[in-house]
Amino acid sequence: MDASLRKFIKKSIPRWLITTQLHRKGQNTVFFTFDDGPHPDITPRVLDILDTHRLIGAFFIVGNRIQRAPHLPEVILKRGHLLGNHSYTHRCHEHLSFVQYYADIKLCSRRIYELTGHLPVLYRPPYGEVTLKSLLASRLLGMRFIHWTIATGEYSFAKSLRSEQIKDIAISNIRGRDILLMHDDNALIPHVLDSMIIELENRNFNLANAHLLL
Repeated sequence: MDASLRKFIKKSIPRWLITTQLHRKGQNTVFFTFDDGPHPDITPRVLDILDTHRLIGAFFIVGNRIQRAPHLPEVILKRGHLLGNHSYTHRCHEHLSFVQYYADIKLCSRRIYELTGHLPVLYRPPYGEVTLKSLLASRLLGMRFIHWTIATGEYSFAKSLRSEQIKDIAISNIRGRDILLMHDDNALIPHVLDSMIIELENRNFNLANAHLLL
């Protein structure tokens, strides 16, 4: 799907059904979100960086990857961050029936609950697919669909770039109310994140209002 068409579709969906940017009160705010973890080495480094800067992030974890670091979902919550569902198998929606899709994300929520005692209330689909299937399934499971406005692109358009280049591209495009997508299973992200936070703070962006996501 063409990027401009995808952007139009996202903006056409009501906010109560999908969150594509921060609340209007956050005019100068940027929020960090992380997909595809938990990773036993990289996720703790990301958490440490956020803690150093006293920031809150949202981590959208993949159910069948929890086994790599089963202690981390609870650590994420205890350190004050948001924990979201990113499906159990991270499969493309077109390969699953609605029943299979629903069961997949429900299994991820159940696994998170078994380890933390908390059911996730945030959902981000694999590959950010905004479809009737992903919208309906997450809604039926009581989760808010969270998308993003800016991606650092370490697994797509910026996958051949160095961390400083990834940071520079993202910084040049960031505006207030942006939700930033990164991946806490990518070795470049800790450096990208740390340098990005410093530069955004120097530009007087507010990076600490997690409640504006909801």
